[in-house]
Amino acid sequence: MPSPALCWQLQRPIKIGDWLLVGDKNEIGRVTEMNWRAVNLVTADEITFIVPNGQLLGQHVKVYSHPEQFFPR
Repeated sequence: MPSPALCWQLQRPIKIGDWLLVGDKNEIGRVTEMNWRAVNLVTADEITFIVPNGQLLGQHVKVYSHPEQFFPR
């Protein structure tokens, strides 16, 4: 039986460029890289954080696909 992280990658519910709201801390960032272990996100403040796939599977995640001017510049 495949692991949940592998199923997450095969299903591809997110893609590079999507904006994600992850977890209870309301961490939001743009997906810059995805691999079999983790998803890299960059915030509007240009802070990169890495979310392991297992953590994504265990948290509430909202996907915003290419929003219009989400953050003021």
